[in-house]
Amino acid sequence: MSNLKKKNSLNLDRLKKMTRTQRLEYVKCSEWLRRFTGRKMAHRYCRWFGVKPAEALEDLRTLGVEITPEYEKQVLSRVALPAKPCRKKKTHKTEDEFIADSDDNFAYIAGYTSMGFPYGITWEEMKIIDRKDLLDDKIL
Repeated sequence: MSNLKKKNSLNLDRLKKMTRTQRLEYVKCSEWLRRFTGRKMAHRYCRWFGVKPAEALEDLRTLGVEITPEYEKQVLSRVALPAKPCRKKKTHKTEDEFIADSDDNFAYIAGYTSMGFPYGITWEEMKIIDRKDLLDDKIL
């Protein structure tokens, strides 16, 4: 890790560990409010200092920012939303599932390439294998 990245990560960690009074003092001294040019001030405040939305709204009110009831409701309603469901992990197929995996071209699909194309044993190859099995059975 380069020195610059290390220095920046230390500063961000320090910001997220500040108490409420330290945060308020930091915002007043650094002119964070005057330099802010966006619509989602509470959201940015939450991310910058690592606080919950209710704390961010309280801090911003203390700093003199006018917060409309609609905006407050919007910010707090985001917290109440359920989290997005995580992607389901791919499960490995059992042998029975592999056997049932076939289509018009393949009697047995062994897998798929990275581009999504199937590979495996074609129906013609399967007929040849079946014939060989019948011959082997007759010989034994």
